[in-house]
Amino acid sequence: MLDTIYKAINFLCNEQLETGEFHSEKYFNRELAGEGVFDSSPFTTAIVLYGLSFCSHTLLNSIQEKAYRYLEAEQEGPGLWRYWSSDNENTIAPDLDDICCISFLVENAPVRFRRELFNKELLIRNRHNPSGLFFTWIKPEGEDNDVDGIVNANVLMYLGENEDTVPARDILIEAILEDREPLAYWYYLDDLSLYYAISRARFHGVTGFDKCRQAIIEKTEKKVTDAHIDLSELQLALAACIFLNFEKHGHPFLHHAINQLVALQQEDGGWAKCAYYTGPEPPYPHTVFWGSKVMTTGVCIEAIARFQKVSDGNW
Repeated sequence: MLDTIYKAINFLCNEQLETGEFHSEKYFNRELAGEGVFDSSPFTTAIVLYGLSFCSHTLLNSIQEKAYRYLEAEQEGPGLWRYWSSDNENTIAPDLDDICCISFLVENAPVRFRRELFNKELLIRNRHNPSGLFFTWIKPEGEDNDVDGIVNANVLMYLGENEDTVPARDILIEAILEDREPLAYWYYLDDLSLYYAISRARFHGVTGFDKCRQAIIEKTEKKVTDAHIDLSELQLALAACIFLNFEKHGHPFLHHAINQLVALQQEDGGWAKCAYYTGPEPPYPHTVFWGSKVMTTGVCIEAIARFQKVSDGNW
């Protein structure tokens, strides 16, 4: 398994751009058929850095150095990021998904990359009244905005569990317990992405999500054992991480998923591109899909590296 991890790290090292960015690709079909369009964004770099945070390898110093410098260069004002980078010809408002995923990384980075951010009060003000859910976008009051459950789970991961975030947490719990997942998110493509985001926030200390822990485990089990569903590499990795986040280390599917991911690793060390998230903003139908080999590899390496640690070599 260590060889699988090292091959993946080497792949990511070779794919990292000189700026430190890990590239995203935009497609106009969910299958990501045909050639993608390079779509510069710090979000993919955040996904890869999070996966690599569970690894140890001599190459990591160089990869992290470049990636954190890239994220620092893309920061605006008091800890704000936008989906499209400064090198992208498109413009877009800052969004809480990018801000919170990147801020969490920066706040928990190795000491030499850690920076103090001053964005939490701004994020707390960016809420929908009276629900308490966090808006996706930072826009002037009165402009169209939306809410997304996965974005809110990532906000909770960064801001933690407190009086400002409990209303959003409880709405997510209700959505799980009342089987309202299809209405809970817009920008992602799979219930597993929702379960992953909630389980990840729980792994990082949002203990209130224990109320829906068992429900997520059972729903993930159903998803991965459904004979009619052929899981992609990304789905396999997300499901594995859900079980790892909830400390279900002995779950039979976890071992199956890791075996599958090892077998599916490509010769260059990466995994196949899979669509992870989508747009445009609601209520317009989904017509744009994002994914790349490095994005899938970031999640796969998280699953495999974490499993390798908890299995203590007994694999």
